[in-house]
Amino acid sequence: MMDGWCLFDLASRSLPSFYSGRVLVLSDAIAPSQPRYSFCMKVVAVLSSLLEEPRGHSDPNRPSIESLFAASDASCRERD
Repeated sequence: MMDGWCLFDLASRSLPSFYSGRVLVLSDAIAPSQPRYSFCMKVVAVLSSLLEEPRGHSDPNRPSIESLFAASDASCRERD
């Protein structure tokens, strides 16, 4: 009989990317580490800081959502 959940650190077997085009997956379930580390909250914090600067749709220097997702993904893959 199992007394609790079996949780494993999957850093070596994580997804190649947490986004595809304009879709980003936010969930501790897809994280490479155990849920208690609040990976999802880190992703939200990083992404919100990237989206923080307001820019109009006509701004030629406005980064694409895909590039913001890529930056967020790269930042969140850095292990402490």
